Amino acid sequence: MHFRLDMRNGYYQITEQESLTLGHLLTEAIVSFIENNTVVYLERIGLLIPKLRHENIVRRNQDSFLVRLETSNTIIFEKCNDLTTYHYRRYGEIAELREFVKKIMPHLPVSMSWDEKTLRGALRTFFKQLLEEIVTYGCSNALRELGTFYAIHNCRGDNFKDRFAGADILFDTRYDRLMNVGKSKEYVPPILKSAWEPLRYAYGDPLALYNISVQEELEKMGFSVNGVELPVIKTAVFERKLSPGKQAFFYCTEGVRECVFNKKPAGVEFVFQLANDDPEALIPTWPSRVIALGIVLLSGSKTGTISAGVGLNCRMPLNGKPNCNLTAILTTTLYQMQQSAYSKSGEFNYINLVGITDAEVTLMNELSDTALLAILKYKSYDQVTNIDRFCTLRDTNIGERSEFEGDLAVA
Repeated sequence: MHFRLDMRNGYYQITEQESLTLGHLLTEAIVSFIENNTVVYLERIGLLIPKLRHENIVRRNQDSFLVRLETSNTIIFEKCNDLTTYHYRRYGEIAELREFVKKIMPHLPVSMSWDEKTLRGALRTFFKQLLEEIVTYGCSNALRELGTFYAIHNCRGDNFKDRFAGADILFDTRYDRLMNVGKSKEYVPPILKSAWEPLRYAYGDPLALYNISVQEELEKMGFSVNGVELPVIKTAVFERKLSPGKQAFFYCTEGVRECVFNKKPAGVEFVFQLANDDPEALIPTWPSRVIALGIVLLSGSKTGTISAGVGLNCRMPLNGKPNCNLTAILTTTLYQMQQSAYSKSGEFNYINLVGITDAEVTLMNELSDTALLAILKYKSYDQVTNIDRFCTLRDTNIGERSEFEGDLAVA
């Protein structure tokens, strides 16, 4: 089988099954290095860096909640075509190709009884193919047990090197290892008088209160609602400080949880956060249509509730202005209130709504909602809507064949 080794470049042709096996063995090796707090270098692609995350976790315990500080080890990615002195000074020990060979060699199956030189060539080929998938197709699951790579803005440039340089690569990791837990504190959740009550404590009194007629908003958008009974929803607008000089209008409904769809109470309240850089700006009323679209989404739910990653495309600018790129809505997890809340009418959840583009809707439909949520989170668009933002998928090719396929001038 050694005739598959290219002596000039040090590559070794591998079959699809060998690639799958290498992906599994590489994942085990990477996890071993990460757990030893060692940075990992994927040749010509970048660095996988261990990072401790400290987070207050809330867990359900019958009628109460347990809160504790948990420390987890996870992975962040840094694009890097070549290692330099800077990387060694910053990270110290880095696991590279030779460390992978030593780690994987004893675990090769009988069907892959290679020597170290052949294994090194096979690993180089694996990394080369991984890089091609990431840059050419914008997505790779070659290390699926560890996570998924995505590349946006990967169509900039006339050759592969330029496209790699211009690509914004992210790694949506599945690795999350619990390292330490603090003492648990138990609390009984309060019975809220309204969905706005915790927001008053966090942001002060609302800037405005108004009612949204879902039927009127949908009719304004050209939707036919004849014979359908739609609610009028109370809405409050708060001001949320994001950073010095930046704030957001925080719209929150009251009463959606008591609406009945498909013979089941909704059990949710909607939130929409709109970025606002002008402290003197008037409160926009067009977000009423976003909330109305949220009601449409909810009305189609068979369970009476809705989760993150569900979208609806109205195919028109959300704010009614022709220069707006956002034409659809998507549900996401509201980070400030991820746990269930309680009112006299029962348990409910806060669901965040964000504006997305037509191209982002297409990505969600053709690839997955997980992919879109990962990209939006990476770009910080999964919580607050910036109505003037560009599409995250500009100059991006995900999942399609490229004219540059095979142009791998990276060795």
